[in-house]
Amino acid sequence: MARAAVIAIFLMGLMTRAAAAVISVPGDFPTIQEAIDAASSGDEIVVAPGVYTELVDLSSSSGVTLRSSGGAAVTTIEAPAVANPADPAQGDSTVRLRSGATIEGFTITGGIGATDFSGANSRYGGGVLFVSGGTVRGCVVEGNSAALGGGAFVLNGSVLIEDSEFSGNTAAVEASQLASFNGAVSALRSTFSGSASPIRGAVVVIGRTASFDACVFESNAGGALFADTTVFPTSGVPAPSVSAVGCFFTGNGGDVLAAIDAPAGSGQAELTATRCVIGQNNGTSIGNTFFSGAVTLSHCVVTANITSAFCNGCEIRASVIVENELTNETQVSGGSISNTIFRGNTGVGGAPVQVLGFPLYSNIEGGTTDFGSIDADPMFTSLEGPDGVLGTSDDDPSIDAGSPCIDAADTLDFSPVEVDYFGTVRAINDPLVPNTGTAAFGLHADIGAVEFVPASTLSADVTTTGATLFGQPGFGVPDGVVDLDDLGFYLNLWLLGVP
Repeated sequence: MARAAVIAIFLMGLMTRAAAAVISVPGDFPTIQEAIDAASSGDEIVVAPGVYTELVDLSSSSGVTLRSSGGAAVTTIEAPAVANPADPAQGDSTVRLRSGATIEGFTITGGIGATDFSGANSRYGGGVLFVSGGTVRGCVVEGNSAALGGGAFVLNGSVLIEDSEFSGNTAAVEASQLASFNGAVSALRSTFSGSASPIRGAVVVIGRTASFDACVFESNAGGALFADTTVFPTSGVPAPSVSAVGCFFTGNGGDVLAAIDAPAGSGQAELTATRCVIGQNNGTSIGNTFFSGAVTLSHCVVTANITSAFCNGCEIRASVIVENELTNETQVSGGSISNTIFRGNTGVGGAPVQVLGFPLYSNIEGGTTDFGSIDADPMFTSLEGPDGVLGTSDDDPSIDAGSPCIDAADTLDFSPVEVDYFGTVRAINDPLVPNTGTAAFGLHADIGAVEFVPASTLSADVTTTGATLFGQPGFGVPDGVVDLDDLGFYLNLWLLGVP
């Protein structure tokens, strides 16, 4: 019996090794595609440095990983040149992927897109075509072209893009770097940059979902990020829901889009930017709108941008909007603004931009002081950040002690677990300033993108004379009265990690 068990374990080991082979290119096969055709699910294909002039199709190879041994800097997949790009029988996407397939560590270039999903003369996904999902990791996708999705096109499925760069791709219609039709896209720590195409949107999400975390959108002539259903028939496809978290948008601009947008006419499309820096973008054409439609900004820093119009119907909350220029307007109307610092923005002729409507608990230069809003110097610590230049990735929206924004926000606008631009929980009381905003469970939040945390040492000394907070007596139990101040005090202790 023991011998049979040992034999069984040995055979299982052989089966495991057989099911997870490592195939070498050019050691085992001279081309990448020959290795793919010979691979089975679970196999890994390792490619030596070099330039491989071929089309790579992983759309029938679920569970296969294709990676380079030396990385994208020294390993290139280049689509073969074609005599007549207008002929749908010639040319294709450089790489095709499906769910469960991974490509890692390549430069992908030279593709002109697929036609088999769209008909003649309408090409999609120049560099990468995600037929039904797939993963791109550590790749550089550059120098590709198509009608839509010059760098990549997501037809269907769940897509993961990690630590990759999409640069210098072009599109004749839209989405020079990436387009997603009916996919669920997750992009992490990736860059979308250097598009020379003036057509709107380096990245366009047409349907379903897309999330961008810690990504950079830089120097795209047609703008950066779009949620848009108008460019492509979307019958039966859910309207796009797009999120950008911790991203940096800079140097983008064109005839239609400066940075991010979900334009009118896109149905229920929505785009949310959270804890992003949006700086030094430029879209000056008449009719250009910086944010519109169903765009929501939360805990963002928007500085040193130039655009013809700003915020038609968008929602701005807990953000810093400073030193932007509107070339065709002198006012912001529609949508909603709350808990936001809006100062130093100029319109036509250098006139201060007026915020119409009912901004709530915000710091508006030249604006209303009704509905909890104020008009006062926010006392930024150093908004320009260490480099001293406004609109760059190190912009710092922190406020100094004594700022009129401290404890002046509508705290009810924040969820109990919401965090600020730097990841600190909202609503940390400063007992040394008056509370002028609304309270939630005895806690008061600050106007702007960053919650001020007093530098004084927080201590809890619960005795018969009561607890102390920053040396101030009268908080906690027993003080003779049990109220929301007690709850707020102990919540502050917990949030700041005081035992």
